[in-house]
Amino acid sequence: MVEVPMAKITAIRSSEGQNSYERSLHPAWNQGWNVGATVGLGLARGNSDTTNFNTSLALDRKTLTDEIKMYESSVYASNGLKGGGVTANAILGGVRYDHNITEKLFAFGAGDFTHDELQGLDIRQIYTGGLGWHLIDKPNITTLDVLAGINYTQETYSGTPTTPAPTVTRHLPGITVGEDFMHKFGGSTTLNANAYFYPDLSDLSQYRFSLDASLATKINNWLAWQVGLSDRYVTNPPIAGTKSNDLILATGLNITFTQRSRSASD
Repeated sequence: MVEVPMAKITAIRSSEGQNSYERSLHPAWNQGWNVGATVGLGLARGNSDTTNFNTSLALDRKTLTDEIKMYESSVYASNGLKGGGVTANAILGGVRYDHNITEKLFAFGAGDFTHDELQGLDIRQIYTGGLGWHLIDKPNITTLDVLAGINYTQETYSGTPTTPAPTVTRHLPGITVGEDFMHKFGGSTTLNANAYFYPDLSDLSQYRFSLDASLATKINNWLAWQVGLSDRYVTNPPIAGTKSNDLILATGLNITFTQRSRSASD
């Protein structure tokens, strides 16, 4: 017989429950993933000849000590009528790894990648390392992380379909300042938003900015309606006649899949 004061008891588990809990502390790499995917397609033929296609993919794996986030979004649009052609062709993607140092403080490493045919951008690669702070940590309601670090950016431009240009490659050291926000409205709607600001250390008047946001409303446990927004801004694109800002707004059905950690009986 062992007597323990009630005030010191934080959890009571069976042997099987304890084994399951211990497994959840260190899940295998193929466990604990939350995956969401959205696809949208629009076609018109006859007097019109247009194609619109967009995709969105988000993966997240969070444990008690670290978190991995990956994302992708893309848009393609074309007009087959005379004078048309490709009117949009952009692919955005990225990955971030966080590791908790304390309950609030974490270290992170991230990579952000952009391709934009109509801006003449073959690839922009932004690699960042730094520290973050869990400012708000209420997973069932609201979370907010703020972070800052140093980045290295490489951009390669080679002209647009209508404006051929010599290949231009830029190597830019910079600063990264950002936030990662989540809020749940009731039990069915979730807002996710992250924004990053990248001032150029070699010329502080030059900078890049990125914003990714999504609003998803559950239809059932695995299906939701999602609206997504992605924005990329660069102060000085080197290809003449191209604009600094590109915005992607997409909507469609979102399919969610969760791979849970195995219990002791699995």
